[in-house]
Amino acid sequence: MEKIGPDIYERYIKALTDISGAITSERYLEDILKLIVMVTAKVTGVEICSLWL
Repeated sequence: MEKIGPDIYERYIKALTDISGAITSERYLEDILKLIVMVTAKVTGVEICSLWL
């Protein structure tokens, strides 16, 4: 099993911080879901992703 480096953990923590900040803000649900998808794509290193609810 490949070990995950500290830089990956830092990206994950930053992503979770961004998402939790959006959830606790006064944004609309659509904006929050867009942010979750964009942050997830960025952290995982892909261009696009989707969110299944």
